Amino acid sequence: MASLIVHAIVSLIIHILLILYGEFYDKDLAGDGPLYTDIDYRVVTDASKYVLQNESPYRRTTYRYTPLLAYLLTPNLFLDEHWGKLIFSICDVFVGLLIGWILPIQQQKYALIWFYNPMSAVIATRGSYESIVAVIVLAMLYNAKQSNERTWLTGILLALATHFKIYPIIYSLALYFHIDHNSSLYLTHRRFQLVISFILITIILNGIFYYYYGYTYLHETYLYHIVRRDARHNFSPYFYLTYLIKMRINCFSCILVNYIR
Repeated sequence: MASLIVHAIVSLIIHILLILYGEFYDKDLAGDGPLYTDIDYRVVTDASKYVLQNESPYRRTTYRYTPLLAYLLTPNLFLDEHWGKLIFSICDVFVGLLIGWILPIQQQKYALIWFYNPMSAVIATRGSYESIVAVIVLAMLYNAKQSNERTWLTGILLALATHFKIYPIIYSLALYFHIDHNSSLYLTHRRFQLVISFILITIILNGIFYYYYGYTYLHETYLYHIVRRDARHNFSPYFYLTYLIKMRINCFSCILVNYIR
């Protein structure tokens, strides 16, 4: 089997071709239909404009992410609009590499499932930043598996992952027990490193952004996702049914209002 690096290069080429196809599709084929580029990619790019003007990225309506994402995509405005898609694609390819490095040598072939997975490739090349979260989480797992001396780095990566999205916090307990797993529940030196580095980086990141953007930062980045009632963004198996019902109710309300008028 060809090396992981060769497959990574081929996968990156496929990602780049998809980015180019997306540009062609949006300009020449989409018409009035849906675009290849994710709408949230344009939201983040718009937020980056405010960042370059030394203003809050949350001035962009529906921007509900960490300011780090807007900072990361500022080159969209002065280098190329596909900068973010390229970064997301590189992260997506690195996910495949990390999968291969984490697996035993005999099982590295399973990393090809990720390298040539059309779903993950399309998600990244449309402009979704999910691959950033994935690559941070896998880097965290790789470091936890490989190193007995860099436990602090595992904590930093966990803090960074949960800063981008809340859900990686579910891995914290498993990491805690994986480190010095023969020590039962006791707080060992390495476990202490994990906890302290995670808490410290979390406080630093949130403290800095709260200082600059205030309560708006906390609400849009974290609290909104806890209290949101958007039927399309949850894990319920009935999400599509509730979405359709809500649409029908809205349509009926519009008809009723027009009739009353």
